[in-house]
Amino acid sequence: MYRKRSPREFEKTMLPHIDAAYRLAMWLLGHSPDAEDAVQDSFVRAFRAFDGWKGVNAKGWLLKIVRNTCMTQLGKRSRNANVIHLDTVSGDHDGIGFSDACVDKMPLAEDVLIAADRQARLWAAVNSLPTDSIIVLILREFEDQSYKQISEIVGIPIGTVMSRLSRARQQLRARFLAQGKEGKNHEM
Repeated sequence: MYRKRSPREFEKTMLPHIDAAYRLAMWLLGHSPDAEDAVQDSFVRAFRAFDGWKGVNAKGWLLKIVRNTCMTQLGKRSRNANVIHLDTVSGDHDGIGFSDACVDKMPLAEDVLIAADRQARLWAAVNSLPTDSIIVLILREFEDQSYKQISEIVGIPIGTVMSRLSRARQQLRARFLAQGKEGKNHEM
């Protein structure tokens, strides 16, 4: 059932989710200009389809469009372009960088180095996961989407979301710990 909606209603409903759309695009595409293009394309697509939107879970609906847009862009890239460089994601967002939020006001230099190393290992571990795993992990852990919402966004059954998320967490934990052991083996 289609309902004629105003551009003002679109802005009011969808614009609050622009940051989530950009974060997802950055995770998937790894490059700010590409992410910005994907978000812009997604908003144009969402605006065109807004009259047909059922009025449920605006954020999930928009993130599904962003995911599809990004996957189309990734499909056009070479196989090597599926690598996501998380160091570009960890930059300053909303005035607070990830490392700023994790560190006290006056940290010791050693603590800063340890936190930076730990963050770099975490980003590398996430980066090494398959794209499908990254998507469910980001939607659940960073965008706080429910299993049902992830299922709708990604287009897979809830059981698959749960198993993929569990497997992604296990792989992330194993890869993160393995990177820590490798670092210790190389130290003198």
